[in-house]
Amino acid sequence: MMRTFSLTLFRFDATTDYLPYTTKYTLEHDYSQTLKDLLDALKQKDVLVGLSEDGVRVNGTVTGLNVSLVDIVASFGQELFIEPLSTKRAVKDLRIDKEDFLERFDLLAPYVEKADREFFQTLILLHYATPVLKYNGNILGSAFYYFSAKMIQKYPKFEVQIADIASEPTSGVQYHLPLDFKLYNPPEDLESQIDSLKKVVKRHFPNRIKDSIALAQNPATTSLETFLNTDPNGVQEALSSRTLKHSFAGFKGGVYLGNLPSVSSNMEAAIAFSGVEAFMLPSTHDSDGAALFAHDPKLAATMAGAILLEAFDNGCDFLLVDDAAFLTLFDKEQKACAKAVGRTINFPILTADQLAFIALGEIETSGVNTHTCKPQFLPA
Repeated sequence: MMRTFSLTLFRFDATTDYLPYTTKYTLEHDYSQTLKDLLDALKQKDVLVGLSEDGVRVNGTVTGLNVSLVDIVASFGQELFIEPLSTKRAVKDLRIDKEDFLERFDLLAPYVEKADREFFQTLILLHYATPVLKYNGNILGSAFYYFSAKMIQKYPKFEVQIADIASEPTSGVQYHLPLDFKLYNPPEDLESQIDSLKKVVKRHFPNRIKDSIALAQNPATTSLETFLNTDPNGVQEALSSRTLKHSFAGFKGGVYLGNLPSVSSNMEAAIAFSGVEAFMLPSTHDSDGAALFAHDPKLAATMAGAILLEAFDNGCDFLLVDDAAFLTLFDKEQKACAKAVGRTINFPILTADQLAFIALGEIETSGVNTHTCKPQFLPA
C-alpha cells in the first residue's frame, strides 16, 4: 500500500554551511516498509542528502531506523520533521559526530571487558534522547547510566568504582530524567535499571542523591469535581449547565503537559467552557526541570524558563497546566527562571481547574490569589 509522506528535512553541511536550513519533500512510498526504507528512497530522490546509520529524530522524538512506517504514522502522522540525533553535532544533514557518546565508554573501560563496548554502542539512541544534553553537553547521559547499572550487575566487584563514576556530582545519574516522549520504544527496564543504580549510589555515596524539591499542591480550596458535584467524567456536562461569568474568548493559553500523555478531560472541559484559545506548545512534553532542582537549581530554572519564554513568545497570555505540581518552578520560582534565561518574565500560570473556576466567577475558590505571579486579567 502506498502512502504520501510530507517530509521536512534538517540540512547542514559542516564543511560549507554557516547555519542549518530545511528542505521539504513529498514522497509516495510503500506503507509496509520501514523508516530506513523511506529515507533511502529520499536519498535516491536527492543524492546529496546525508543519512544516519543509527537513528534520527522524528517530530522531536529519537527513534531507530528499523521502525515500521505503520508505527511511525500511528505515532506521528504522515507529516514528518526529520532531524539528526543531535543538531549540535550534525556533520552532514542527518549524519553526526558520535565521538561524545563513544568516549563515554572509556570511563568504565578499566572495569569492564572490551566485548562490552559492542553492547554500549547499541545504546546510542538512549544517549541522544537524554533531555539535559540540550542544556549541558557534559552530562554523561541515560545510555551511560543504564550501561553502568548493567555493568554493576555483571561485575559486582567493581560496584563502588562504577557507581562513583556514574554519580559524578556535575554529570552523573542525578541528572537522569525519564525519556517519555523523547525516545520511541525505550528499553522496558530502563527506569528500573536507573533506580537500581541510584540505590547503589545511595549506599556508597549517600550525599550525592538529594531529596527532590517539594512540589506545589493544588491551591484550590475544593476540587472542581466536588464543586460541581460530579466525577471526573462528568465535568464537561456539569460545566455546560453552568453560567459563564468571565469569558476567556480572545485569550490564548499555552498548554504544557509535561509527562502527561494528553489533555485531560478536566482541561478539555475547562478550555471548551472558558472559550480560551488553546495553543499546544512545541515543548509541551519537555521536562520543567523540577526533578533536578535539588542538584542544580540554575539548570532546572533554565529548563522551566525556556518553556515559559516559548509560551510568551508565541503570544500566549498564560501557561495552562494540568498538574498543580508544575506551579513549583513555573510560578513559585519564576524569578529564578527569569534570571537563568536572562529575560524578564512575569507570566501567569493556571491549572485547568483554576481556569474553570475563574470562568465560573469563583475567584476565591480557585486559589489563584495564592500564586506568586497573579494574573492581571482577573475580573474585579
